Amino acid sequence: MRKPIYEMTPKHSHFTENYDIKIWGEVHGGMVCAVHHFGPGTDITPAFAAFGGFCPVAHWGYCFKGAMIMRYRDGTEEVVKAGDVFYLPAGHTMIIDKNDPVACEIIEFSNAADFAAGEATVAKTAKK
Repeated sequence: MRKPIYEMTPKHSHFTENYDIKIWGEVHGGMVCAVHHFGPGTDITPAFAAFGGFCPVAHWGYCFKGAMIMRYRDGTEEVVKAGDVFYLPAGHTMIIDKNDPVACEIIEFSNAADFAAGEATVAKTAKK
């Protein structure tokens, strides 16, 4: 199976309704394949309040535009920037600097069952 990334299914969720985020994604082979566009100033931490402010799902991916600041439950931080491949363990959050001149765009892969469970909890508990 192959498909141009922006021909994947547009996703509508708490994230796309409450943040400057666009998501296209589909499930294949038990994995979510998703392209994300995060606008400058995006901070998804509040969406994960039910999980102590951190995403409960691991992600593998590639950043092809911009940069994102990753914060981890253990207090460490790193910047993922265009050209980087990444692994984000469960227990992370993401912030895009409001002064960044471009949006951050990534493609990521996650376990579909874990992703669905996390997304369902966020939909029920995140503040609008």
